[in-house]
This record gives sequence, C-alpha cells and structure tokens, in this order.
Amino acid sequence: MDRDRVLSFSSDQKSLAEREVALCNNGFFVVSVASEAQARFEIVMGLCGAFLICHRIDPLVTQELATLFKQNCPHVL
Repeated sequence: MDRDRVLSFSSDQKSLAEREVALCNNGFFVVSVASEAQARFEIVMGLCGAFLICHRIDPLVTQELATLFKQNCPHVL
C-alpha cells in the first residue's frame, strides 16, 4: 500500500482537476479518472492508496467500486 497515492473519480472534469491540483500540492501522487471503466481498470491494476469518489457518482456505482477496491486492496483501511 502506498499512502501517498490517491485514485480520484469524478464525472465532473472541473472538480476532478481542482482535486488533483489540491492533492498534488500537498504531496500526493494522484491518478484522476472520469469514468467507471477507468476507475475499475486502475483498481484492478492495483492502485492501492486512497480512493476518492465524488458524491455525484451514482450510489450503486459507488458501492460496486468500493467493493472492488476492498477486494483488490484488502490491506487498505
């Protein structure tokens, strides 16, 4: 697990970019994705740090991605 890594998911490009800048300015390595497919790919590839999901994402998608993240990164709290 890399505590300095963040996977950030939002369908709002402006919010996604603003979050990335804020996180990078505070020392984090950020992978920003704008689609569910991109988020799934990054999770399955083993990006295990923090997973930031925008509140605008459909709750069912959020739950599915959170479950996938837990399966692929079980050591992350």
